[in-house]
Amino acid sequence: HMLENLNELPFRENAQRVVTKGYLNLQNRNDLLLVEDIAADEWMDVQFELQPTIYKLKEGDTLRLVLYTTDFEITIRDKTA
Repeated sequence: HMLENLNELPFRENAQRVVTKGYLNLQNRNDLLLVEDIAADEWMDVQFELQPTIYKLKEGDTLRLVLYTTDFEITIRDKTA
């Protein structure tokens, strides 16, 4: 998706709004060409960049983070079973 144009999300009058989106494959978390092991039942620190948008938040507004599973259309995976 790095070659796609950055587009602002369309404004819709709702109580909740998506501010930004990002994705990360945990096996390729540091380099797209490097497959790293993921240890079961262990915490892991990760960092990833989100596409910036401009929003004015008011005092008392709440930000929520939604984590969800792999996006099979854009994630590079290795050939292991």
